[in-house]
Order: sequence, then C-alpha cells, then structure tokens
Amino acid sequence: MGLFFQNAVITSIRATYTVYTSPPGVSFRPRTSHGFVFYLEGSCRYVYPDRTFTAEANTFLYLPKGVAYAIEPQGDSVCLLINFDTADPPAEKAFCRLYPNASQIRDRFYAAVSEGRQKKAGHVPEITGLLYEIIARIQSAENTGYLPYKYIRRLEPAAAYIQEQYTNGEIRIPALAELCGLSTRYFTKLFLAYYGTTPKKYILNLQIDLAKSILSNSAARMTDIAAACGFADVSCFSKTFKQIAGMTPSDYRKINIVTESARR
Repeated sequence: MGLFFQNAVITSIRATYTVYTSPPGVSFRPRTSHGFVFYLEGSCRYVYPDRTFTAEANTFLYLPKGVAYAIEPQGDSVCLLINFDTADPPAEKAFCRLYPNASQIRDRFYAAVSEGRQKKAGHVPEITGLLYEIIARIQSAENTGYLPYKYIRRLEPAAAYIQEQYTNGEIRIPALAELCGLSTRYFTKLFLAYYGTTPKKYILNLQIDLAKSILSNSAARMTDIAAACGFADVSCFSKTFKQIAGMTPSDYRKINIVTESARR
C-alpha cells in the first residue's frame, strides 16, 4: 500500500469551512470535490455504501470525490472542512482515523480555514501549501508513527494525568516519566514516537487549543483566559499563543469569534 495521497497534485481549492452539525442526519449526493475534515468537538456517524465509521474529536476524515454518503450527528459537533480538487483521482476510499500527531494536523486545518475566511491576496496558494503539509503529516504518521501496543500502554498514565492537570500550572516531565515507570529520556523518546511531538509541546498545544475555544466562544478577559488555561500570567500566555498560533490572542478572536446566529 502506497503513502496517503502519494504524488497527488492539488489543482484547486473549492472552499474552507468551520461546520456545525446537529441531529437529525442528512444524505448527500456524490461529492463534486475531495474533502479533508478534522473534528474538534462532538461525534458524527458517516455512512457509505461499503463502510460506516464514527468521527470524534481529533479524528481526521477523508471524503472522496464522486461518492454519495450520509451523516448522522450524535449530538452537536464542530469540524473543520477543506474541499479541493486534484489532477488525478486518488486511490484512497473514505476513512476516519486518529493520528498520534493530530495536533500538528489540526493546527494546519485551523490555519487553512483562517486563510479562507480572511481571503487576503495570495490566500489560495497559502491554503494549497497547508493542504500539502496536512498530507505530509499524515504520510509521516502512517510511515513512522507506529508503536507496539505494549509501549503505548506504558504512556497511558502520563496521558491521563496530562488531560486532568494541564490547566493547573506547570507539569514536570520527570514526574510524568515516573508515573510510567520510565526514565525521563526514554519516556520522552516513546512520547515523541507516538504523539509526534515532545511532552512539553503536547501540553502547550492542549492549553492553546482550550484558549482558542474560549476566545472563539466568549468575551472573557485575557487575564482570565490565561489563568483558565494554566498560564502563570497573561504575558507568558500571549507570547506562547503567538508562537503556536502565529497571531496574538486578540487577533485570533477577531478572526474566529463565533456569534450566536452562527451557532444556530
């Protein structure tokens, strides 16, 4: 089996969206373009003639051109969507997958949708470049992201602790390694192999993801957002946000704020 979208040539960008779905389900005619989807919240069942799968938070979906399908939202959900065309039809069928480097893939979706919303000069080449980056991250995950399950299980105590504590201040990497019964060096090596990033960057990405959600859905003050996301002060929060998101928290809010009418 070849690499995902190997040698694909992207010929056009149709559209980029943030999509909000709620029950009931809906059926679609055969797609007129390829679609890459990244789920942010909720879950949704996709029904194809030969397969069915459920998308959940942090999963990536490929929706092939020319194939009809139906969706069955399992409650409210939010996803990012990029529709595009290629010179030749890829061999891949529809699928849904959770990749260990999901945060890297998600960040490029965010950037592509932001470019599509702003529509500044040169936004189409920018989105095309981001699309190739998404493909490269998926190829990298499928080619090198495999770890035997026994090693993945060794990381589970640290992953659970991070999810519970990432908003409560600094998490020490040696403490995470100790939870897993590993040396700090070996723990970091396994973590990087599976998640595609270091433990420190993984935690920062979780914090910035939460900040993005708060910025897009509330008028909370920056000091309150910084505290809610586990940062010691607003200066550290703003600096880290810009490093990861490529813009200040205030600029991100201006571009991505979701109004009540858009949620309906």
